Amino acid sequence: MNIKNIIRTVLIMILLLFIGEYLPILSTVIVGIPVSLLVLYKKENFKPVILSIGIFSFVIYFSFGFFNMLFVLIFTVLNISVLIYSDKNKLSALITQILLFLAILISLTFTIYVITTINETSILEMFKTSLKESENILASNSLLAGSEFNINEVINQILSIIPFMVILLSSMNAIVMYFLARYVLKKMNFEVLEINNLSDFKLPMHFVYGITFILFLSYIVGAMNIVSFNSISLNVILIMLYIFAFQGAAVLSYFLDKKNVAKIIKITLILILMLFQGIFILAIVGWLDMIFNFRRVKKSE
Repeated sequence: MNIKNIIRTVLIMILLLFIGEYLPILSTVIVGIPVSLLVLYKKENFKPVILSIGIFSFVIYFSFGFFNMLFVLIFTVLNISVLIYSDKNKLSALITQILLFLAILISLTFTIYVITTINETSILEMFKTSLKESENILASNSLLAGSEFNINEVINQILSIIPFMVILLSSMNAIVMYFLARYVLKKMNFEVLEINNLSDFKLPMHFVYGITFILFLSYIVGAMNIVSFNSISLNVILIMLYIFAFQGAAVLSYFLDKKNVAKIIKITLILILMLFQGIFILAIVGWLDMIFNFRRVKKSE
């Protein structure tokens, strides 16, 4: 067991956590925590990984408190387990990213559940309190003077899409973690599986049936007054928008590749469209591709 490797790994993990904690705009850097443990595992074995997680958890508890320690510990253990399992069994890129998505989603959901249970409140009340505090800060600094800003409307809009926000955050972090792990391992001359180009991606045909079934269940839940149907359907539609937009991006990538457009230009164009209102255009293209199969890609069953 190489102590230097363990110390180096723990220091990297702590640094990434501090960056994510104090610079929220860079919070995605915490995906590097499981990746650093994966590198340690490739160099050593399970024991140094377990020891590093133990030391890391101890530092988090005394630096950030119990709830932060709980989330980071669950997040780290679940994701490093997925990365190691995927590496040992040579899982495909898609399967690995789905497993990472589930690991992150479980981490967020379980932590929220524990916090709300201990504090005897709901996630909606927590968000309302947080947003109301933001309103008070703005009001105290006269930043809302003379404006028609209505914090209650903003709160209601944000609260209505919390499930979508959690799913989107989990999926984006899963994608970043997968490609970061792949990049780091390649740089360190470890073997990695070849993956298909974005232009080859196509949703399975039964995806449409699955979405239809989800919408049907949403209607049933809404009809039973368990949760607002409008709220559920809005979240499902937003999720569908991003999934179809991803396929639309694959179609765009396919035609840009045929025109021999430079990779950096292709990536920049797709990111701009995904981040702004062009996502609606990509979603429509992706939906039409399900019907007309523009690229003549063999349809998945």
